[in-house]
Amino acid sequence: MGNTNSKTDFNTFLRSWFSFEGKHETKDIQKSNDNKISIECARNTDHAIIDHDGIQEFFSWAFFNKFPDHLENWERDEMKIMINILKEKYDIVYPKNTRASSDDKDYTRLKPRRCTLEQGNPLHRPFVLYLGVWILRQFSYNLLRFLGYQRFHAECDSTGKALLPYWFKPGCGDMIDTSAILFFHGITPAGIVGYLPFLRYCLLTGKRNHSSPVFLFENLPITYHLSFEALSEEETVYGVEQALRFHGFCENNCKLTLCGHSFGTFQLTWLLNAKRIRPMIHKFILLDPVSILLSNSDLVLNVLYGGGDASKAADEAASRKNKNRLIIRAAATSELFIEHYLRRRFAWYNSELWIEDIPDHVEVHIFLAEHDSIINADEVRQELDRHRLTKSIQYTFWEGHAHGDCITNPKLWTDVSSSFKTHSKVD
Repeated sequence: MGNTNSKTDFNTFLRSWFSFEGKHETKDIQKSNDNKISIECARNTDHAIIDHDGIQEFFSWAFFNKFPDHLENWERDEMKIMINILKEKYDIVYPKNTRASSDDKDYTRLKPRRCTLEQGNPLHRPFVLYLGVWILRQFSYNLLRFLGYQRFHAECDSTGKALLPYWFKPGCGDMIDTSAILFFHGITPAGIVGYLPFLRYCLLTGKRNHSSPVFLFENLPITYHLSFEALSEEETVYGVEQALRFHGFCENNCKLTLCGHSFGTFQLTWLLNAKRIRPMIHKFILLDPVSILLSNSDLVLNVLYGGGDASKAADEAASRKNKNRLIIRAAATSELFIEHYLRRRFAWYNSELWIEDIPDHVEVHIFLAEHDSIINADEVRQELDRHRLTKSIQYTFWEGHAHGDCITNPKLWTDVSSSFKTHSKVD
């Protein structure tokens, strides 16, 4: 890729993380050889620019999760190195003044979005709603017990204070000591309750005397749970390790099938990077995978900003996506405790799934919805195609479906069920 394309691609990627701050008059522009390049790289037909201050604010957040004034000396040095690489290798330089001009026109300064450093914008929910969710959760717990599951709490640290709740159902037949299925749910009121019909269907093997042990892990902070407490990445991984060890699963006697939907694919990424669990992973099943291409702005903008500065929908499909974004934000991600978790307790920088990091022996099944309103399914599909020659990746692209349909639409369950039971291609 030449410098011109690299410059354009990087600027397009970077601009998606910025929003409009306000107009600045066209005076006091720097007169230097680099200035022409910086204006050309930073602006577009909307006369909006990214300046040097903006790039520093963005880099200090993206790489260190800090404000520029809070950086340590070594972090400042690292950021200078990154900015110099942009200048020397790609001829990308941004103006050092917050006011820039050309041809006597006004420009708009772009301000970086830094979701973990900004104030939240939750929507009020009446207490009766939380009471209803609690009742629904208790009903689902009784149903799980009826289906043969038991609820446990795994210790997540040496103090025993942090606990990871999960449900476990032992297997039967010759699979009891050789394999186990671990499932992680997404953001939804009452948690696992909305997944029960889907799980009931997909985890059936067709033989009553032959089934794998199943772990259903709960992530309470994303389920309308009345608490600001949340487990960190390290605590979650440690809790999963403790749960496996407690039930007799260790490196030399089992193969794990990990399945996650939406937010649950982040937890799969954490486990993939865990030294003790990584060798045990046999199969990866990702439904509506938000963890792939997380460094792109699509997920953050759609989840926390309702689509950001998106323009009016150009067609019916785009209009439906915008409507789905509003529904998802109104029903889930704008809830007080969920938004607090996403903005203050969630490790965004450690949660992207890089396809290159998946071991060659792991069988990967990925399910994408064409009209996913949270991620860019087409770009994720292209990323998967790029790796299919070197990785054992199989994916299904559901045309005409949206985010979450794989859980609520029984017509899609057969595809997912096949990925649990066989090694054949499902797309």
